[in-house]
Amino acid sequence: MGIIGTGQIGSTIIKELSGFGCRILAYNRHENPDVADLAEYVPLETLYQESDVISLHLPLTPETHHMISAETLSRMKKGVVLVNCSRGALTDIKALISGIESEQIGALGLDCIEYEEDIVHKDLRTDILSNRDMAYLRQFKNVIHTQHMAFYTDSAVKSMVYCGVLGLIEMADGKSCATQLC
Repeated sequence: MGIIGTGQIGSTIIKELSGFGCRILAYNRHENPDVADLAEYVPLETLYQESDVISLHLPLTPETHHMISAETLSRMKKGVVLVNCSRGALTDIKALISGIESEQIGALGLDCIEYEEDIVHKDLRTDILSNRDMAYLRQFKNVIHTQHMAFYTDSAVKSMVYCGVLGLIEMADGKSCATQLC
């Protein structure tokens, strides 16, 4: 099992997986001491080459954009299982389609997908989806695509509400607001 990104979510996945006795490979810019005894930190290339399952848990940055591409897929085991619950653009949707069609990807679990803007969290039951690649990819029997809801836990919702209200209070009081974007 390969876990890319060992922050809060990735480390939770590692802790849960540790009870199954599987070998867990991890990659992160900085090792997380909370899971260092549960997972073996390896270079990204090693994780790609040796993992049967790869799960992504990291932010989208210029460095991580399309980190799963045709080139990186070619270095993975044939039939690799990929899971992305982070950001859609970590993966190149065209490469995912090719990977599924060629069976380089054995199964694909997506909570997010590239170009999902204006699609998720909306009622589009009577509309034609504008993301043709997403519609095509979803029709494969070995692809599961949820609607960008992996974050949706009680604690995450409470945190969003708390941070939002706290930010409004801080701004109203003229204080520095940690969550202010601009």
